[in-house]
Amino acid sequence: PVNSGYDAALHLKYAKIVSEEWRFPTWEESRENYNPPLFYLISGLLTRWYSGLTNQDFFSGAKVWQFANIVLALGSMDLWYQIMTRLYPKNRLASGIFLILLFSLPVLHKTIVMFSIETWFLFTASLAFWFFIIKFRAKTTMLNLIILSLILVVNLLSRLSAVVLLAAMIFGIFGLVYIKK
Repeated sequence: PVNSGYDAALHLKYAKIVSEEWRFPTWEESRENYNPPLFYLISGLLTRWYSGLTNQDFFSGAKVWQFANIVLALGSMDLWYQIMTRLYPKNRLASGIFLILLFSLPVLHKTIVMFSIETWFLFTASLAFWFFIIKFRAKTTMLNLIILSLILVVNLLSRLSAVVLLAAMIFGIFGLVYIKK
């Protein structure tokens, strides 16, 4: 069941409050209120839509997030495939081994079936790396910088640990500036 797993009820309560009442939950309502709200807003709105479509309560309607997680995981896999084939065009074996190792992590397979932020976070981080490596690195323009910044903001508004991704992108940009000198 999508509402099983660690802290699922607290995550679902946060999503329900954010998407229905348009406010942050209090500490008494959900201990998960330290996370930024974007994931909970998006997943809550999708769950509300699906619940209304299937005439289920919110907590049963969260089943739709399992399907969304599958799509996000496959999307992440495709993004990483493009990244690896761009970085190592002549070494398909290394790209394949990297993908197998990355997407065989037990935590990914466990969290895909739960209502959790991990798959969403993987997708937004993968999208940021993909954009940086495939688009931004090839053509550093103000428009590409704005797009990269927007992807990073989505990532930051989803999970606090995205600060590490932001730092990696900043170092990457400084590295590009240094190389292009």
